[in-house]
Amino acid sequence: MRRLLPTLLRFRCPACGTGPIFRDALYLRETCAHCGVRFEREPGGLIVSMVLNYFLSILMLLGAAIFIVRRWGFADWLLPLLLGACVLLVLLLYRPTKAIYLWLIWLLGFVHVDRTVKRDAERGGPPARG
Repeated sequence: MRRLLPTLLRFRCPACGTGPIFRDALYLRETCAHCGVRFEREPGGLIVSMVLNYFLSILMLLGAAIFIVRRWGFADWLLPLLLGACVLLVLLLYRPTKAIYLWLIWLLGFVHVDRTVKRDAERGGPPARG
């Protein structure tokens, strides 16, 4: 639990703290390159991170809107400013919210080492389909 913040800020695996969780700017890795933990258990399993992203963005925009309205009133530039800030916040919070959600499901025990992937890698190939 003590390593939560450092690994979360560096986007590292919640299990080992070493392997990166993103393969590039937008895409999450299937498994940790270091310890073999499978990040996404099923397709669409990380959709909750998008809801978290939306919630945090709206919360921040609401705070900004309240501050601006109390300070300068309803100005003509308020709506375009908030729309631009909304797009920017959603993009900026994309990776952090995925990492936060991954940490939450790891803490709850839903992310774990996928033994079949590790065995298949040791054998040198994909699992046999039958």
